[in-house]
Amino acid sequence: MDVILTPQTFPITMMDGFVQEREINVLMQCHDRIFNDVHVRDESNEILFTVESKGAGSATWRRIVKDATGTPVFHFRKRFRKWVVEDSAGQELCSMKHASFKYAQALDVVVHNQTEKGSKELVEVRPKDEGCLGMIATIQDAPVAHIQVTDVNISRNRDRSIWKARIASGVDLTLMIAIMLCRAEILHVRNSEEWSLSFRVTYKFWGNPQLLPRARTPDVHLSPDIPYSVFFFLRLVKLPIYYCLNSYVIPLIFSETVVEYFPEDVSPARQILIRRFQEVTARDIIIRGYTTIIWILESLIYLDSANALLGCFFVMIGLDQPSEWPALFGSISSATSLRKFWSRFWHRLAVRPYTNYGKVLARSVRLRPGTFAFNTITACVVFVLSGASHSAVSWQLGYHEWYLDIWWFFLNFLGCLIEVLWLLAIRRFAKSTKLSRELKMIEDSWFGKFVGYTWVFAFFFWSTAKWRFPSVYRQALEVQKQH
Repeated sequence: MDVILTPQTFPITMMDGFVQEREINVLMQCHDRIFNDVHVRDESNEILFTVESKGAGSATWRRIVKDATGTPVFHFRKRFRKWVVEDSAGQELCSMKHASFKYAQALDVVVHNQTEKGSKELVEVRPKDEGCLGMIATIQDAPVAHIQVTDVNISRNRDRSIWKARIASGVDLTLMIAIMLCRAEILHVRNSEEWSLSFRVTYKFWGNPQLLPRARTPDVHLSPDIPYSVFFFLRLVKLPIYYCLNSYVIPLIFSETVVEYFPEDVSPARQILIRRFQEVTARDIIIRGYTTIIWILESLIYLDSANALLGCFFVMIGLDQPSEWPALFGSISSATSLRKFWSRFWHRLAVRPYTNYGKVLARSVRLRPGTFAFNTITACVVFVLSGASHSAVSWQLGYHEWYLDIWWFFLNFLGCLIEVLWLLAIRRFAKSTKLSRELKMIEDSWFGKFVGYTWVFAFFFWSTAKWRFPSVYRQALEVQKQH
């Protein structure tokens, strides 16, 4: 059944002088795959337009559409995830893009309406059938053109594709030709597009261990409609800051505090803190404090810099949206407890898959989801697997102390467990004495946060030396032997 087209009384024009006074039929013959030889004919087989292409000679696959006299009418180009129509001076006349990632055949066409002094108008192009052989162009829900592909070939001695279009009166013919060229391009590179679509789906699946956007991210918020300019600015402005920190500030702090690591500064005896508390010197405190902070700062600089660069790259090439690259780290002000340090401030790149492994293990021993034992087993697996992954990297890099990564991450799990049990006991006591409200107010106050920050720093101040000193001690001995 033919589509009933609606004549346009107030036309949307991409170019002046091509609005049709009656309903017409046009035929477009694409003689090759790269649009170097295309003819558009009317019902009487008279040539209306021709198309020439530079093919691989143009980075944007520029196609020049000419009228019957050979005069250039407009240029048709592909830019990243959209198509652009320009006049000979490079002024944009309209743009086209896929209506959604899921429905790649549907197009949204934004036209700079020349009738209304360049105001932007939307033309929707949607499939008429499941095979996308027919397309309907609509303006304000009124069908104005029916475009069909009538022949498709891969043989070199035959036309690559043939298209027919029935266009309502009052419609800009050049706009419909541009839409037909866009549809033809999608069809011509269908195999590449199908491969690209498969690649995109595979990339989205395997390249998203956090299962964004549903997964919980660090304690940061990124608007899903953030402008590209803001996204690129907020990511790239970090790089010079991180460079200055890593190249100038951190070395300056080291030279003014630690100066140099001597073997006796990080010897096995110095790894002990509580048992030799009365013997701790000012230099011990400085070295421990520096070691406690530097691993956090260096990890943030390197990981967040890589995240910023990769985010900009994949958004720039069109594989991802800005909302798919939230900030890797949260705010350090959120680290008011050891658990919040790991869940709200630290990155959660591998937390989701590790958590799933933990849940599988907890269910295998028949623990009920949501119970304390279930959550404890799950958290233990997350920390152990995190330690194992870090150990694998350390082992591959040739570090002799690779096993300490597993030990230290498990120590953090024990710290979190002690924290949970302590808070649970305090809150139960407060509940029994009807002081829960007062306890909650203290926890949320500056004093509660101060106690939390102190606890987190104290834990790392005590434990980080046991993790990092052995490696530094070995390196210091090697340097001493060389001298």
